[in-house]
Amino acid sequence: MSRRISQSSGAVPIVVDVDDSSHGDWDDFSPQEEPPSRRALGVPEIVSAVLGVLIIIGLVVFWPSGTAKEEASAQFAVLGVPSEFHEAVVTDTLLQRCPQIPDTDCITITFEINDGPDAGQTYRQDFTTDDIAPDFSVGDKVVLSRIPPTGTIVALNQAPCEFDPEATCFEADIRLSSGPTAGEISTLVLFPGQEEGLFVSRDVMVTLDFDATIIAASPATIEAMYRYTDSQRRGFLLALALVFAAAVVALGRWRGVAALSGLGLSIVIVVLWLIPSL
Repeated sequence: MSRRISQSSGAVPIVVDVDDSSHGDWDDFSPQEEPPSRRALGVPEIVSAVLGVLIIIGLVVFWPSGTAKEEASAQFAVLGVPSEFHEAVVTDTLLQRCPQIPDTDCITITFEINDGPDAGQTYRQDFTTDDIAPDFSVGDKVVLSRIPPTGTIVALNQAPCEFDPEATCFEADIRLSSGPTAGEISTLVLFPGQEEGLFVSRDVMVTLDFDATIIAASPATIEAMYRYTDSQRRGFLLALALVFAAAVVALGRWRGVAALSGLGLSIVIVVLWLIPSL
């Protein structure tokens, strides 16, 4: 292909024929995209895949379940660590003198338990009026922790006291329902007055020594089993989680979805595997 270029040199025009074919095709000098090629798996990918398979096998083999999990929960109950949490609502607040702390004002809060084995019953707890006390209002939804009864009285008999033969003590046979000696019956000597509120078939909260010996027992009343834990924030936290997830997906697209999936899997492993295993 030739082109004719006209130049003026003084009064006489000069015409030059230029052959473009002598310079080759200009497309040869432009960058060309190479067809995508499938990259072979390298050492990092292979190591990650092997570790992932080993982790899955370990989770399945060592998944906490069966008697080990039940024994761990029972031991926590004996130690006073709550294993159950139930929703309740504040039905009444009363400002009065603290029954156990002289010259101190307390706020007695009445909770109505909404779910669990004691649903419909009321629980009262005293809070001092200092700065760290929670601020309650009627209608507030809260979460209460519950420690189930750890024993049952199967026999209660009078017996002379060792320190004074003329005084009357009681021997309580208690069948433990949790802890390392669950199902066994142990005898606890009760001094005069300690038997109040105790009778045969009564559920009790027992305290064990280091060698699993019963050193104290008290009636398993609502006040003994429940404690205020925190305000109910489930709705707010759920809404916050949804907003966070939407923002991550909007900004990261598929990478955001992958990140959320990894985060969710990590939470599942920690809650359902790591904590119960510990």
